[in-house]
Amino acid sequence: MAKRKPQRQQPEQPRVHPRGSSFSSLRYSEYMWGDDGEECPTRSPELAAELINHCPEAASALEVTCAYALSSGTGDEMGFVVELDPNNPQPGTVAIASDVLSRCFTLIDYWQIIWRMLAWGDAFVLMDIDTKQRQVVGCKLLPTWQIHRMEDDFGVLSGFEQRWARNKVYIPALSMVQWSYNKRHRYGRSLYHEARRDWAKMKEGDEDLSVASRSSAIQPNLHIMPPGVDENYRRAYKEDHGARRKQGLIPDFYLLQGAEMRKPAGIPSSFPLNGLIDYVNLRRLRIAARSRVPLYLLGIDQKYASEIAMQAAIAFVMHVGAVRQLLAQGLRQVINTELALQGVPAPWHYRITFPKINVNPWAAAIDEEVDQPGVEDVDG
Repeated sequence: MAKRKPQRQQPEQPRVHPRGSSFSSLRYSEYMWGDDGEECPTRSPELAAELINHCPEAASALEVTCAYALSSGTGDEMGFVVELDPNNPQPGTVAIASDVLSRCFTLIDYWQIIWRMLAWGDAFVLMDIDTKQRQVVGCKLLPTWQIHRMEDDFGVLSGFEQRWARNKVYIPALSMVQWSYNKRHRYGRSLYHEARRDWAKMKEGDEDLSVASRSSAIQPNLHIMPPGVDENYRRAYKEDHGARRKQGLIPDFYLLQGAEMRKPAGIPSSFPLNGLIDYVNLRRLRIAARSRVPLYLLGIDQKYASEIAMQAAIAFVMHVGAVRQLLAQGLRQVINTELALQGVPAPWHYRITFPKINVNPWAAAIDEEVDQPGVEDVDG
């Protein structure tokens, strides 16, 4: 029998990128943009709404953050303005940018964008583009949970889909603006994503505290029967007392000699109210800490947390600054779309300026010169 000659192994052909460019050492893999398990909780309306809609600490912090992001915190309602870039002033660009924002958005729209971005992780706005008039004629907020980001195998945005019931509507990528907080792959994550466990434990502790409080505060009356009475007397006494209670207050009650009515002698020491209160407050503080909002702005007693050199206020200012940057990034997409439609040549230079933040209402009343070396504060 003739021996079969071993076949020569063919060298593996290099894979070619679908866009025409080849890679030798660094190649994209088809599973790089596969389904991400972290996106499942993010896109769950039930899990997100459970905390945002029922936790006062979370809801209050969202309102405070929205208010400070769109104002200075001292009553200034300027919001933000589009200004010239001092390094490359373009007055025409600034005029077009201001016009498209005033035409497409109101203060409530900005508030809703920030609120949804922080609460749900994403906010989506559809631009109504009129190619004949060559302008963005309007913008509309779309339901966050109905919008789905579509990407190809290489993570490049290809468009959006709005899904509800059994309906699907394709939306071109150029017509949609997506604001995302703490974005992970396709979608953002809620500000309180990591606080869901604290909210679940806080609900359990609050229920336990309610039961323990009622048990310690509502004590039964002790009706001590006189000696020598039988069960029939006790039953008749109970029925008579119940009938009188149904009629309202009991101004008079007649007892036999030796009978007694009184409360128990003191609260049992087994009710751990202090421990439950501390446990619930701990969970409240952990939820409030996720918002970066100082406790005094949420009306929480600060004996459970310490303010060290205004660190909480500094962290809050930095957080508001990051929120403003995310808001400005999406607004720039709307402005740049308008500039491109009107034929303004790129690059475009302008600045979106927000007012200064003041989280200490007494800061303006402090004389800064007093703390300077060699300066004395002399009255009179």
